[in-house]
Amino acid sequence: MDDATFKKLTVLSNVTKNILIVDIPEMGDEGSTIAIADQKIRSFAQNLIDGVGEHRHLQAASILFFCGHKDSEAKKLKKGQRIKAGSAAKADTHTRFLSQLFRGKKYIADWIVTISGDWLDAIKDADDRDRRLLALIDHKLLHCGAKITGEFVPDHLLKSFVEDLGKQFIETCEDIRNEDDEPLVRYYDVDAAGNYQPTLRKHDVEEFEGVAERHGTWDRQLGRLVDSLKKSEKTLFDQKAAG
Repeated sequence: MDDATFKKLTVLSNVTKNILIVDIPEMGDEGSTIAIADQKIRSFAQNLIDGVGEHRHLQAASILFFCGHKDSEAKKLKKGQRIKAGSAAKADTHTRFLSQLFRGKKYIADWIVTISGDWLDAIKDADDRDRRLLALIDHKLLHCGAKITGEFVPDHLLKSFVEDLGKQFIETCEDIRNEDDEPLVRYYDVDAAGNYQPTLRKHDVEEFEGVAERHGTWDRQLGRLVDSLKKSEKTLFDQKAAG
């Protein structure tokens, strides 16, 4: 990601229309505490929703961001363990009630995202911390997906079909065609009221393709995955050359 894009996506803002600001006090249980995420996390998330096409369906969503910490005893890791960076999930009944209670019905949360404060604290360099935090939030937001469907459309109807879809449109897959040589059009499926249908999205591999493209090997595990893939490609090439 170039510096200009990074700067744009990390501007702090007091207005985060899709990221809820609710007056819930810090809570603790079994050696851990959790609180509503701070302005930086909320701003980064809103900037990504507004500035990255893959997140545009979330412009119709409400999301609660939390930041959690464990006490010194609870966060002791066994050898080989990693600090879990965060999580994303569809809002359950209890959390939806909390968001309704503090902000009114129209602010009921669709998604809950938690960022590990311990993971953040372990990153000592401030610039590296912000870059990796942005990548982590990008990653977690991609878990907050929406149902996608597709349809093969004749070439002569393609333009009008896409125009009719409007914001539902995702992409035209020219390289995926049926037996009638019609390209596949992918788009967000909506319910009878025209609303996106929230669906928890799984990883493409060990990472979302879009996050890897924007942020590179922001996660150390991802770096090892890339190294492994490069090594396996080299091995396969050497085997072919030898054969």
